[in-house]
This record gives sequence, C-alpha cells and structure tokens, in this order.
Amino acid sequence: MMFAGYTTEDIKEWLTEKKVLFVTNTMCRPGTTFLSSIKTYIDYVPIHNFHIIYGIVNDKPFYGVDAFLEMIAKCYSDSSFKKFDYVIYIDEDAFITDFKSMLSIFYNFIENDEFCLAGPQDGGVICHRNHKGMMINTFISFWNMKMLRNVSKPNDFLKVLNEINASQNTSYTKFETLLKQRHPDTYSKMFNVSNAMIICIEDYRKKTFNDKGESPYCKIVRDDSNNPVEPHQTPYSVGKETNNYEPYYIIEQAMVLLTGLPIYYMNATDYYNPEESDVEMDNSGLTSAVYDNTWGLFCVHTWFSRGYSKWPKNNMMLEHTKRINKVITKYGKI
Repeated sequence: MMFAGYTTEDIKEWLTEKKVLFVTNTMCRPGTTFLSSIKTYIDYVPIHNFHIIYGIVNDKPFYGVDAFLEMIAKCYSDSSFKKFDYVIYIDEDAFITDFKSMLSIFYNFIENDEFCLAGPQDGGVICHRNHKGMMINTFISFWNMKMLRNVSKPNDFLKVLNEINASQNTSYTKFETLLKQRHPDTYSKMFNVSNAMIICIEDYRKKTFNDKGESPYCKIVRDDSNNPVEPHQTPYSVGKETNNYEPYYIIEQAMVLLTGLPIYYMNATDYYNPEESDVEMDNSGLTSAVYDNTWGLFCVHTWFSRGYSKWPKNNMMLEHTKRINKVITKYGKI
C-alpha cells in the first residue's frame, strides 16, 4: 500500500496537494454518532479541508439529495469550495477503520481522472440494499469535482437533472437511455463492471461467510413483514424499478452524463464473520463493510443513524442505539 510509511503530517500534506475536501452531513443534535464518526479520520484531515452540511434547515431535515445539491452548487460557485478538486464524503454513521487503506482506493480513483464518482453499489452486494447495481450508495463516496467543472457550468447541471427527471416514474430508465445515446462506451463499462463486481463479491461471501454466501440478517430481509419500507426483499438482488428509488441517484447520473466518465465501484458487502467471538459486536450483517482491493477492511456503516439517540424514545430507537453502540465500541472513538 503506497501510504504505509506515511506519517499523519505526510498524509495532510498529500491531501492538501491533491486539493481534497472532506464533507459530512449531520443533524448535530446531542447524542448522535457524528463525533464518534469524525474522530475516526479527522486527525488526518487538514484543518481547512473539512466541511459539515448541517442536516436541519428551518427545522426540517436536510440530507440526501438536498445535501448533495448544496455540495455540488458550492463546488461550482463558492470560492471556498472551488479550490478543491475532489470530495471525500463520509456519512455520520460511517466509521473509518483504516484511513490509509481508504486512501489507497482514493488514489486509484484519482490517478488518471478516469472516474467521476466512487462508492459501494446500491444493489446486488449488501443484503438489505436491493436497488440499482450501477448506482452507488453515498455513505462513503468520492467525487471528482475537477472533471465536472472542466466540462460544465451550474446551468448545465440543472438542465441534465430536469432532463432525467422529466417523468419521475421512469427517471432511471431515462438515465440509461441518455447514457446509451451519449456515452455508449461508458454505459457498457458501468454495466459490465457492476455485474462483474456483484459476482466477485458473492464469491468473497461464499469463501468467508458460508456456502450460501449469506449473512444471518438475510433471514430478516426475507421475512420481516413489519418492515414498513421494503418488506420481503430478496437479499443481494438488483431492483427492477424504472424510477430512481433514491432521489440522490439523479445527482450521480448527472455527474456521469456531463463528464462521460464511469463510476468506480468499491468492494462492499455485509459486515459478518462467522468466527467472530465478540458477542458485544453487531455481527449479523445489518452493518455494512467496505474493503480495499486486498479485502482489507477500511470502513463500516451502521445505517439507521436517525434511529440513534442517547435518550431513545421508543423500542426501535433503543435497539438501533444498542446495536450502533457496539460498533462504536469496536471501531469508533468516543
């Protein structure tokens, strides 16, 4: 790994030279996972290379597509943002377990500016995320703002967003159609690589989980009829929706269409080790894990941070809080 011998100061100098901005999004209310998350990486980040998008605006939640639209707008027009070429975005319930391993993947991402985005696939690899394998879930993601600014202006970005979203019921299908028309090589690369990654990650699970390649949480994914959002899913499947399940997909799609560059897919799946003896750890597969190219763990993501509280109001919040605290105990810095 190229960063193995780097000191903390060496890394700060490299991040400054490469013009890398770290961004997170948090509601900043007392008792969140925010501080435990940023403490897993903030020591490496130059003081002027960190930005928080606050998750409450006018007493309303401000995250997902709204937060990323703000980030994109600032990277186009805000003088304090325009000096950065790349963004590393980390959710408040994602914990960096090996910063240097994460940087090795980031280096691959920026080496020849051949990609516009990087992140874990949002379909086919994580048992309870069964949506689009060509799109990423942004809980940890890399953004190539330099290439976006090189080829477009803010109005171009808005125009593409409107073009994709002309019919919300078929917004994903519209994106695929536009990509095939405008950048057929990019579409072929994303389609082929995303499917190859799903097969590769399934092979990894079969070698490390069990013969079926399934984590214990798959049972809940299949059988939880009380799940108000997505009951009775098929674990590790790819969604057939014609619309964009996640509203923020449209941001990713605009990046691809404007730059003509594909997405870099990270190795990601459920956090599960059948030999894990630490009974205090959430090891069921609900938490997700992201790996470098040698399957070294560099990030865990707990999900459901909005259900976390030092003062849980109901049983669901209590269960998520207890589960996430186990992850923080092992990987976070309280």
